[in-house]
Amino acid sequence: MEMIKFHEMIEGASKIALASHLNPDGDNLGSLSALSKYLKKLDKDVYTIFDDVMIDDFRFLFKGIKTVKSSEIEDIDLFITLDSADLDRIGKDAVELYRKSKKTICIDHHHTNDGYADFNVVEKNSSSTCEVIFKLLKKELIDEEIATSILTGISTDTGSFKYENTSSDTHRIAAELLNFGAKNLDITVNVYQSNPKSKIMLLNEALNRLEFYLEGKIAMIALPKEISLSPDYKKSDSEGIVEYIRDIEGVEIAIFLKEKENEIRVSFRAKSYADVSKIASKFNGGGHIMAAGATYYGSLEKAKDEILQEAIKEIKCKES
Repeated sequence: MEMIKFHEMIEGASKIALASHLNPDGDNLGSLSALSKYLKKLDKDVYTIFDDVMIDDFRFLFKGIKTVKSSEIEDIDLFITLDSADLDRIGKDAVELYRKSKKTICIDHHHTNDGYADFNVVEKNSSSTCEVIFKLLKKELIDEEIATSILTGISTDTGSFKYENTSSDTHRIAAELLNFGAKNLDITVNVYQSNPKSKIMLLNEALNRLEFYLEGKIAMIALPKEISLSPDYKKSDSEGIVEYIRDIEGVEIAIFLKEKENEIRVSFRAKSYADVSKIASKFNGGGHIMAAGATYYGSLEKAKDEILQEAIKEIKCKES
């Protein structure tokens, strides 16, 4: 039924805008590029919105796709949000365009999504938004480029099929995507084996600030803005730091704080039993049980103290 309704809304629209959350990752970029290419095959006038800075690792997915800023578009028939648990995550300009659009669709997999669009396809047990998209698409229109985009999102959101959100369905869909011609080697080289030198240097700076708490069960890195905003590093260079410290033996909760000009971006990861979405929700954030994020307003030291206390509470609660 969802697939039928999805295509009915697409067929009834001429100008379609696609947008995903700011601070992009593999799942939102994979879903954005896959759906953009799919709608082009249906001869739709597609506006692929990108109001952020593209991560170099994922540029290969956007060959042949022209991205636009939200402020450059008007009079949209259908606005589709991807991988965004709440509307504000797509950014102020995109939200303004969304509210002016005639119809809206939300495709997502976050359990905190409250269904804000006219039509919502939110599969909270799916590994990724890309997995949800695969189920919606007409299989005869999936080519190797679309398959590669979808497999990229699934691979990154499952931690290369290591996370608990990886199901038997996830593996079956991945197999189907390979049969459609998905280029696994392209994903491997571009996403996992092309780290720029600046990223390694930032990781070095970060590890020099690594702190452990609660007998090593909590690991935290707090990067001051003098480092995070340095012209020596790109915005995407901090990707993967929180996962790196999560993978340390004995660590259950990893926390990465990145100070910006007027805010602090916080990333949380859990290894086995903690629910970091509960910690993120204390700071108006959200996400998944094993991976979540939030934005903190205040000093870096205060953020460290308050977030650490919530992390300690979460572990003690789970261990009691």
